[in-house]
Amino acid sequence: TIPNCIITRKPVVVIPDANQSRLYDDTPIDITYKVSPTTLASGQQITLNGKPTFNWDHEVGSYPIELGTINDENNPNYSISIIKSAVDYTITTDVYIVKKYGNTLLINN
Repeated sequence: TIPNCIITRKPVVVIPDANQSRLYDDTPIDITYKVSPTTLASGQQITLNGKPTFNWDHEVGSYPIELGTINDENNPNYSISIIKSAVDYTITTDVYIVKKYGNTLLINN
């Protein structure tokens, strides 16, 4: 008889790159990341389908990066997780808001 073989998904961890940000009104950029492990036992590079994302509430601030469309459905050979506490995606502003109240100027950055 031929023994049964069980083929399971390979665990892969998505590690977002540090210091990712953009200005409030800029075009969104792709979130960059690395995977661990980087290769299969055969030496073939692990490449994932999909893009990570973050839930932005349209305010300046930092937001945790999430798997987005990098999921098990889009990558059926892998069991994918993310290091959520590793890094946030930061939305910043370089616009100065100037308000005049009488003879006083208030400048916010």
